[in-house]
Amino acid sequence: MEYLKRFKVEVVSITEKFEDTPEGHLLHAVQGFLGEVEAEKIRLRTLRGKQHRAAKALTGQGATPTYGYVWVDGEEYKKERYALNLTVIAVINVEEWTEVRVVEFCYDCCLQGMSCRQIALLLTRMGIPTQRGKETWNRRTVRQILCNRNYTGDSYNGRYTKTDGVILYPKQGTVKLPEGIYPQIITLDVYEQAQLQLDINAQMSARNNKHPQDTILRTMIFCGICGRRMSVKNFNTVRPGRLHPDAPVYRCQINDGIEGTLHHHHVSIPTHTVDDGSWEFVAPYMENIWKTVSLFAIMSWH
Repeated sequence: MEYLKRFKVEVVSITEKFEDTPEGHLLHAVQGFLGEVEAEKIRLRTLRGKQHRAAKALTGQGATPTYGYVWVDGEEYKKERYALNLTVIAVINVEEWTEVRVVEFCYDCCLQGMSCRQIALLLTRMGIPTQRGKETWNRRTVRQILCNRNYTGDSYNGRYTKTDGVILYPKQGTVKLPEGIYPQIITLDVYEQAQLQLDINAQMSARNNKHPQDTILRTMIFCGICGRRMSVKNFNTVRPGRLHPDAPVYRCQINDGIEGTLHHHHVSIPTHTVDDGSWEFVAPYMENIWKTVSLFAIMSWH
């Protein structure tokens, strides 16, 4: 009010009339205080209601249910919990496919070492439609399925959190839900194995190495000082006095600004030295495997 008076702006209330007197100013201040108190009460009541539902039912699900489920209304809330979506969405080789079957298929493929992109391509080629009826699958959709812990039945609300204005997306929420809100589709052990496989896929991805044919132990060499994973360093420039660039090396270069070898060291080893030793170690086993496969093929032919 004082700020508006500086610019000679008059504020007129439709519901209340406050005179420009000390008594009017006092009544206006009391009315503003009561309004703030009521607004705070509304905020607290709303917060308690949200917390009550978050502890007993689904919240923040949006307009589309989680893939593999359908909403079920409860006695206290609408869209209170999930039930398995057993509607047939495709028939392939006389086998009926549901969304639950697709979720299980995605985890089986992941545990076999397939990437999210490969799983998406496979689902597209098989002719299985997406949740919105599209013909093509996106690798991000597959990754969301593989990273959703709620499929284990150990479900949580509050999967989106905000810290200092930054929205975080933890794999496990903050509010534990009662059993039965999310019917179990996969076991917790399968989920954890899938997370490990996703990490391995990310480390072995070709996009993280511009020269995938040059090294065979990429992401498998660890520094003996700090234990970090050593990366491949490729040299593209030719040093003075040489005809070719230096050979690539596995390298760990750390400088944390703290004294001591652990926080400040530079370790490297030529890739061909380690790779050649690996081939010498693996060659006898590969030869035995090849002999076994050849013998089995001959016996099968006869």
